[in-house]
Amino acid sequence: MQLCMGLGLAGIFTMGSVKRIRAVVATATAGIPEFVEDGASGFLAPFADASLFDSALERAWNQRHIWQEMGAQAHAKIIARLTGKPEVLFAQKLTQLISP
Repeated sequence: MQLCMGLGLAGIFTMGSVKRIRAVVATATAGIPEFVEDGASGFLAPFADASLFDSALERAWNQRHIWQEMGAQAHAKIIARLTGKPEVLFAQKLTQLISP
């Protein structure tokens, strides 16, 4: 993944932070499922619905004993996917687009 992609990067960086020790609970929207595997590196609600999100929170709470392991898996997945500096990647893409 390139850092310049518009995919809730604040959340992705939080998941990838060095001190991340908990699983993520999120909705399965946009590109989030590319980073959060339900039941492995976090918990997903199919979409933004209170009862579905509540269900994801319940599943997370019932598996709180493995949050640290899940957080470590999420961290490893994020770090493996992030590449380069966004400003450099953006400049390279622009150069490619305007080059004859």
